[in-house]
Amino acid sequence: MTPILEIAGLGAGYGSVPILHGINLSFGAGQVCGLVGPNGHGKTTLLRTISGLLPTTRGQTTFDGESITGLPVHEIVGRGVIHVPQGDMLFGEMSVLDNLLVAGTRLAATSEVEDRLAVVFDLLPRLKERRFQSAFTLSGGERRMVAIGRGLMAGGRLLMLDEPSLGLAPAVIDEIYDVISKLSHAGQSVLVVEENVTRAAEVSDVVALMDHGQIVQVGAPETLLSGLSIDATYFGG
Repeated sequence: MTPILEIAGLGAGYGSVPILHGINLSFGAGQVCGLVGPNGHGKTTLLRTISGLLPTTRGQTTFDGESITGLPVHEIVGRGVIHVPQGDMLFGEMSVLDNLLVAGTRLAATSEVEDRLAVVFDLLPRLKERRFQSAFTLSGGERRMVAIGRGLMAGGRLLMLDEPSLGLAPAVIDEIYDVISKLSHAGQSVLVVEENVTRAAEVSDVVALMDHGQIVQVGAPETLLSGLSIDATYFGG
């Protein structure tokens, strides 16, 4: 399988403080890759580096066979790499529909906007029901759905979701992970950052375990869950 995303020897950090140390990771088109590990070990920093928000200090990031290392954010977005950060960053006074349409402003043809909107509403029918509501009236889970929908409207060939379950009630987390499962079944490539290993494993084809700015293991979910690396990383044992 040809990788949709391939990272080789990637380093990055904040100012003079290195955070990522020689990251290696790849997964195929249409797969969900779960990026797991304790809080503060570099998962969000990796997403910010892939999306161009942080400069790469060494190594390469390749998307669909072409290097995106060092490209400005808007060019990386233009290639189809969409970062959905923690929190939702919606326009609260605008309707759900307008929030989605804003994300599709790069689309030239009205028919393309309509086609994308139809896909979003098919995958996220709750948003169709709420399309005329102001975003600030939505529940936390619904706001997270709008954020994912905006990523799809923006032409996301790879959606990078940073802790989509953060701060949500268990029942709402179930809904969000149902959405990720639907995206997977629709052939959408997803890189999802999650502190909850079990949750990530439920929807992922590949799981990568991060520890102190390095990826220490990559494999099938059942392999990682049955091994010792998870316990060693989370509990030091």
